Amino acid sequence: MATPKERKPKVPVIRVTKDYGLFTFTDENRVISTAHVNKVGREVDRKNLSQDSPIKVKPLDDKYADEEHPKGKHIIVEGQHTYLALVDRREWIFYQITETFDIEDISHFNSVRKNWSFDDYLSSYCKKGINAYKVYAGFKKRSGWAHSNLILMLMGNNSGALQAFKDGKFKIRMDISEANQLVEMVNDFGHYLDFYKTRAFIKACTVMFRAHGYNHKKMLGKMDYLSTRVLKSVYWDDYLKQLEAIFNYKAQGRTVRFY
Repeated sequence: MATPKERKPKVPVIRVTKDYGLFTFTDENRVISTAHVNKVGREVDRKNLSQDSPIKVKPLDDKYADEEHPKGKHIIVEGQHTYLALVDRREWIFYQITETFDIEDISHFNSVRKNWSFDDYLSSYCKKGINAYKVYAGFKKRSGWAHSNLILMLMGNNSGALQAFKDGKFKIRMDISEANQLVEMVNDFGHYLDFYKTRAFIKACTVMFRAHGYNHKKMLGKMDYLSTRVLKSVYWDDYLKQLEAIFNYKAQGRTVRFY
């Protein structure tokens, strides 16, 4: 006896319009963030991929009917920030009408969406063969530091460095040998401190290492018996003062200033 043939799912239909008034929002969706609209807008300016990622809407709802839309409007259930960014630029709106996506599904849908991590960006750009990311991968493996701390150090603590990394524009602005040495020297403090990989401590170290008269071997010798004097802080200049005091402890001759 033949088994019933499985019904093939319907292919979603993607429509396109510049009738921006055809759509409306629901309070059951996330609160609209202007900052996120701007972020999406910058991505649209970089490359408009809205055709490949249409917003999702409910069928026409006559509750929202008006003179221009007597049959009603579509409630946006996914992609409201994309919609607003496209409207700001007077771009075409690509949309998909979904019968299965209910209002109560919005929070569940958004809760399981996974944003790209720095590891994801790194893997992607390494696969594309971008040399700076391949070199960076080596630094990441050797240092064991958090991405944000390592990226900022290698890009010279420039504002926008983290976003540049995500955008594929990462550049190492330090001499490679100097950067390797800096990582090793910072990691030497791991024998004494639990918080040596924090951004503030790394920043203090980068300043300290460049101070005229600094001697790393001497500093580690002082840390052998004075490390408990370094107290955890959120400010890099606090660390710098503490480290300077340790370096100059019972120093004979002229003291060394780190800043």
